[in-house]
Amino acid sequence: MQRYDEALANVEQAIALAPDGANYLDSKGEILAMSGRLQEAIPFFQRAVDLNPAFVNSYKNLVAIYNKLGRKAEAEEAERRVQELAAEQPG
Repeated sequence: MQRYDEALANVEQAIALAPDGANYLDSKGEILAMSGRLQEAIPFFQRAVDLNPAFVNSYKNLVAIYNKLGRKAEAEEAERRVQELAAEQPG
């Protein structure tokens, strides 16, 4: 658990310097999720996609968390967005 706490402290410093940094918000959500704090992670992924609507990684993280929490409708909605973004990618 100490490693998660250390990682969380580091990403919180980054967020303090760049509060609209979608990558940092996504990272904080990932750390929270990996430490079992799924509910706490959701707002960070949501904020990341609010800032960057094409941030597929945060949508994928939301799909995984919503599925783990049994929130199927929200998981399906996030998965639709992942598929839309994939379709928009060239090649």
